[in-house]
Amino acid sequence: CAYCIVPRARGASRSRTVYDVASEAVRLAGAGFRELVLSGINLGHYGRDLPGAPDFWDLLPAVASALDAARPGRVRLRLSSLDPGMLGAKALDVLAAAPAVCPHLHVSLQSADPGVLAAMRRDHYRAQDIADFVANMRRLWPVMALGADILTGFPGESDAAFAATLDFCRELPLTYAHVFPYSRRPGAPAAALPGQIAADVKKERARLLRELARDKKAAFARRVAALARVSFVAERSRPARGVCEYYLECRLD
Repeated sequence: CAYCIVPRARGASRSRTVYDVASEAVRLAGAGFRELVLSGINLGHYGRDLPGAPDFWDLLPAVASALDAARPGRVRLRLSSLDPGMLGAKALDVLAAAPAVCPHLHVSLQSADPGVLAAMRRDHYRAQDIADFVANMRRLWPVMALGADILTGFPGESDAAFAATLDFCRELPLTYAHVFPYSRRPGAPAAALPGQIAADVKKERARLLRELARDKKAAFARRVAALARVSFVAERSRPARGVCEYYLECRLD
């Protein structure tokens, strides 16, 4: 992406084999872990450097199947940030057949404006694609957590472009968001772009997005609190605390 300096610091993506990932998942389950998170710098790059080029949606069912064989019903899976370009028909099919996956998606949205996405070098998806995928997922997961990364104040982001992102987030059934004002990184292509946004404008735009996300999170927490049952993996004791399948902190008094 135009704003990202990570490739300079870490180099090209590297994938572990499906067998290695599944084997480690089984080992961790055997050691007593009850929730495993599949994460990576960009899960959409998974497998490009492996023989046969499996993708992430090939990896996930293999891991889920290995866990089900070794510890049936004892371990749940959570997915870390997903590139919107990954969210297609194959993703729907895999998630529909993977009951061990928590009903929680986190999407690297960044912006809902096509012009801003193009300037970010992220025009391989449209905001509407995300909305359509989420609508389909909600038929599978009537209650689901939905997070997003949002980068505001990118060079050239007009008031109208920001309003498009804010309106999109207002309509999307978000349950939380990670909001970042654009930060200039020397060496990243965006640092040299014209139309750099003033700090006070970036701060105000981030505030509006964070307030919206805060209100949506509170509303979702009330909805989850009214459910007959939730499950959480205890991470602390006295009192027992943990995160439920809907990515909300729970506590047993």
